[in-house]
Amino acid sequence: MTATAKESVALRSGAGPSYDVIRVLFPQETVTVTDNSHATWAKIKTSDGTEGYCMKQYLTIQASTTGTGSETGNSNGDQTITGATVTADALRLRSGPGTQYDQVAMLLKGATLTVLDTSNTEWTKVQTTNNLTGYVSNEYIQFLYNGQTGVPANSLAISRTSGTVSAGKTLYIKATASPSTASITWSSSNSAVATVTNGYIYGVSPGTATITATSGSQSKTCTVTVTTAEPVRTAYTSPNIAGVGSAVTFTAITDTSRDGVRFTIQMPNGTAQMITATSSTTETTGQTSTKVWKATMNLTEQGTYRVVANSSQGGVYSTEGFATSAYVVSSQDYTVTTTEQRRASDKMIELIANWEGYSASVYADKLTSNQVPTLGYGLTLKEGDTFYNDLSKTEAWSLLVNTINDASYTTEVNKFITQNNLRMSQCQFDSLVSFGYNVGAGYWNSTSSEIDLRRIILNAVVPPQSFGAGMSATVSKATVVRSAPSLSGSQVCEVAKGTTISVTSADFTNQKDGWYLAALPNGSAGWINSGYVTLNSSDLVHDLNYTNAYAFGTDMLRWNQAGGKSYAGLLYRRLGEANVYNYNDYSASRVNTYGYTYPSALAYLDTKS
Repeated sequence: MTATAKESVALRSGAGPSYDVIRVLFPQETVTVTDNSHATWAKIKTSDGTEGYCMKQYLTIQASTTGTGSETGNSNGDQTITGATVTADALRLRSGPGTQYDQVAMLLKGATLTVLDTSNTEWTKVQTTNNLTGYVSNEYIQFLYNGQTGVPANSLAISRTSGTVSAGKTLYIKATASPSTASITWSSSNSAVATVTNGYIYGVSPGTATITATSGSQSKTCTVTVTTAEPVRTAYTSPNIAGVGSAVTFTAITDTSRDGVRFTIQMPNGTAQMITATSSTTETTGQTSTKVWKATMNLTEQGTYRVVANSSQGGVYSTEGFATSAYVVSSQDYTVTTTEQRRASDKMIELIANWEGYSASVYADKLTSNQVPTLGYGLTLKEGDTFYNDLSKTEAWSLLVNTINDASYTTEVNKFITQNNLRMSQCQFDSLVSFGYNVGAGYWNSTSSEIDLRRIILNAVVPPQSFGAGMSATVSKATVVRSAPSLSGSQVCEVAKGTTISVTSADFTNQKDGWYLAALPNGSAGWINSGYVTLNSSDLVHDLNYTNAYAFGTDMLRWNQAGGKSYAGLLYRRLGEANVYNYNDYSASRVNTYGYTYPSALAYLDTKS
């Protein structure tokens, strides 16, 4: 597939405006499209072999060969077009051959289509598995010739043989074939009960359907039971951390058949109170409409409030509901350190949402090695998960809030606090939650070998008033010994990781820039950054306000890779997280205001003004 640049356009290292510009394509330059699966970005290769990504709106993409007839069964040489599959993460089925026509439905990647008419060189008339008819752009489909896009499988396996999903939700299952290049098609025995697209099984209405994965002569089935729709799709409270006596808003989202919502709130003292949402607003995303219900209440006790949202139909309330919680703290000062359990602030959740980006429909994350299905604000899915598709931003926000609160992202950081007896502030907690949401929450309590960033945090202690004749300590990372307690101090020597030293003094004139004066085994002495020194004493207060900001920020910026490649977008996210941790700075600035050292691969991005 080829494409022509409509005008001068940036060729970037990744699929997004935050990635580096490799060079600029000149108007009418012809390139080869090597991956057209992303909804808005195309991976291309220039005539000189340079590869990168361009926004599709600035390219004219020549469609794949589609035949010349106007009926199903058009020929391409000795092959016959018998269908098509969707290659984009999400593709609009339109009522006519052009973007000016109404959207009939949203098709997911891998959807199998019956081809009805290929006479238009840019748009193909198709029919979906649930008998919807419309037009799709040729840029985002791959035609099936003689029923296949690839070779038939020698063997085929399916991840489960039975499953359950509520009406309105989607169940994700997998099929794997050998060889891996074999094509797999999906079908449902009863599309009135469930439909299927590339392993995504949508529950239409209660009942049972058999889902079949087929490749060549191989086929595997999964029996799916669709249950009644859930009375409440999701619910959350706002703000995510509230001060004593402040107003908290309770929000629930339902399908449009519900006529009321009430919230049952269990107070920290065990008593309960019920409040009712008096009205709702309707939100529509794609083919899905939902109702958003809200109620507000002042919460006067510190602690966790358990909340259950129930909905009504015909004035009768459901016995089942959606459980969430509210959290009230005595102080909302973001910089005071305590040993208490915490959860993420709204300011941090907003940053996470912005960094992750919003997607109403499930898509395959191209930055992950196995293209993990992802939804909403970066929520990753695994085989067997059920979820709502066509999420509004309100519903995606609720999903993000509850995932951060209830999954390991919060619990692992709280566990890190408890196990290491840490005094941690709200901004520091926020930073670590965001890092775990992107990198993996298991980082904070991993039993693997020592990890630099975690060790820099654990090295943060209130400096002893006296070191006596010298306190034993260990260098936790190879670093420079300096003549003065500053990065500008001249180099005395270098010291290796694991070296045992004797600390005789400390300089924490700037609490965020601590240094230890140490005597080294070779007889020399000098100042070492406190982030790289572990004091060998059990009588220490681990207060993270004494974290060396330079050491923490510099090491955090090293976490900028995905799939073995460095990405500017990830570096800027790490910069934002470091600034939140060190300076309570939630601005997400891309300027290196605080003077960290950038990794060599991305050093050219370093700007200090």
